[in-house]
Amino acid sequence: MGITASACGPWRALSNDPWLSITGANTGSGNGSLNYSVAANPGAERTGSITISGRVFTVSQAGSDILFANGFE
Repeated sequence: MGITASACGPWRALSNDPWLSITGANTGSGNGSLNYSVAANPGAERTGSITISGRVFTVSQAGSDILFANGFE
């Protein structure tokens, strides 16, 4: 995710959900990038968020639609 923070001071990013993880640095100053990872989702579609300097960004993840029958995948 790119962060455009011209005319801004330092920023900090925080995950608001346990299945979203900030990878690498979660702080910066000015323009930069933020890397995050998303855990596998074996259930229904879900929505989470990451907050960067008070602004909330939504992350949506589709659910698994794989059905297992008779032990076959």
